[in-house]
Formats: sequence, structure tokens, C-alpha cells
Amino acid sequence: LLDAALKRAERVRAAVAELDGLSVLNRDVVDEGLAFDTDPLSMAFDVSGLGITGYTAAEHLRNTYQVNMGAADTIRISARLTHADDDGRVDRLLEVLTALTRDAAHLNPSPRVNFPAPGGLDLETVMLPREAFFADIETVPYGVDSARF
Repeated sequence: LLDAALKRAERVRAAVAELDGLSVLNRDVVDEGLAFDTDPLSMAFDVSGLGITGYTAAEHLRNTYQVNMGAADTIRISARLTHADDDGRVDRLLEVLTALTRDAAHLNPSPRVNFPAPGGLDLETVMLPREAFFADIETVPYGVDSARF
């Protein structure tokens, strides 16, 4: 049963690789300092190439095709296969993912997010954590007029 589920998961991964705008997370995150391994039956599909968010994709699949995805975030939707899934369920998953690639042009586009430059979130360290922990403190009673401070 497990061997059949693993083969079905590979079939999904191969089919999604052929769909424009969709990609599936593979073992490229497995490396020293990254993930130890991945679950081959759990698949995260990157929908950012379709110009939509994972939230939009999941909502569309649920409302239009009555298919619930496992989870969604800003760029991904996920699905998990088990030993109980058969070829019909895998065919249905591939059918709705293919439909999503066609429907995406008519869905709300994902908003543009401007992330700061890599060093833009660096904070200035004015005191080491240990020094801060053992530093003198001032106790301020609750309800004191904040204008005084």
C-alpha cells in the first residue's frame, strides 16, 4: 500500500512539473543546515508563478471544484497522499491543479510585497542580552501618567 502511494506521489510531482506556473517542493531543501528530509507523500505546490496567492488558489479550488487543499499560505497550497488514496483521487487532484493554471488569469492577482534589502532588518545592539538582564531596573507603577516619562 505504501509503495503504491509513493508511486502516486511521484506521478503527481511529474505531472505538476509539466504545468506552467506551478512547481512542487522537492528535495532541493534537503541539505546540510536545511531540512534533514522531506515527506514524499506531502506536497507543497508553489502557485506564485500563476500570479496569485496560495490563499486565493485554495479558496478557488474549494468554491469552484469542491476540493479542499491541506493548507495554504502566501505562495503555496499543499496536499497529502496516503495509502488510502487511489488513482481516481490522484486524477482528481491533477485535474483541479490543471484547471487552476487555466483559471488563474481570472482570479485576483497577488498583491505586491516590497521586502526590505537583506540588511534592512538588522538592529543595532546597544547592550548584550546578559548585560540587559543584570542591569539596574526602574519599577514603574501601573497607571502612571506616561507623559511624565
